[in-house]
Amino acid sequence: MDYNKIIQIKDILPQVNMVNYFTLREVSFWGPRVITDFEMILIREGTFLYEILNPASLVLSEKKTEMIKLFPADVLIIPPGENHRFSAVQEKGAISCIHCLPSTSIPWDTMMVCLHPQPRYRTSFEDDQKEMDDLFRKCNDLFKGYSNYRNELMGTVCREIWLRCASKWEIRNQSLSPRMQAMLLYIQKHCTGSLTRQNLSTQFNLSPEYINSLFKKELGISPTDCINRERILMAYGYLHRDGLSVSETAYKCGFSDPFYFSRVFKKILGITPATLMTRRYFQ
Repeated sequence: MDYNKIIQIKDILPQVNMVNYFTLREVSFWGPRVITDFEMILIREGTFLYEILNPASLVLSEKKTEMIKLFPADVLIIPPGENHRFSAVQEKGAISCIHCLPSTSIPWDTMMVCLHPQPRYRTSFEDDQKEMDDLFRKCNDLFKGYSNYRNELMGTVCREIWLRCASKWEIRNQSLSPRMQAMLLYIQKHCTGSLTRQNLSTQFNLSPEYINSLFKKELGISPTDCINRERILMAYGYLHRDGLSVSETAYKCGFSDPFYFSRVFKKILGITPATLMTRRYFQ
């Protein structure tokens, strides 16, 4: 087995195998069982239990059984090959299930694959339960239908669910530290000037290397990428709304070279400033 295969969450292109969206009429349970793909379960109503039975030595812990309690708005992700039991605590409940493989290019039955960031069993969507329920319902409607590009559309919806879950697994997606909030505010106020990582270092009395580490940890991007992003978002308004030329916009947003500005603009927004201006005239 290959124990070194790692798939980044951003590279996930799921294959959806089965989707259910239903309400329980009695106390129900599934297992003990082992599944061959990943299963994502949205708890819509009721309380449920997930029990890990006799986990392998490489998985989780040395405990014989681990029990996870699940509530409405929770998403449970069950990995393939794990002996488990899933059950409802009450007679009434409602769930939606999606069986999928995160990538069709990997032989999951012969490889030991690691997803990064590593999925959690329980991910709570208490603050945006409706959006998650809409995604699971949409995937179910697509699964039951015969629309054009059905598989591709299901994969797109499933990928959004994975990404929304992953956004809650990484530390940097938690609340930003007060120091980072202060640096972002400083960037937004001064990005039209000659602003660099060194300026941030001087302003906040931190080494450039530590500044870079903070941005990577909390935002997942470099200070330069953050500064350029703020400049380009500002530039979009000048081009699309105010009708400034590319050169005028570049200088106004802190770029000394319009050609470099155009390259950065396309990298961040996917189109060139000239293309954006052309579209503006046809709207």
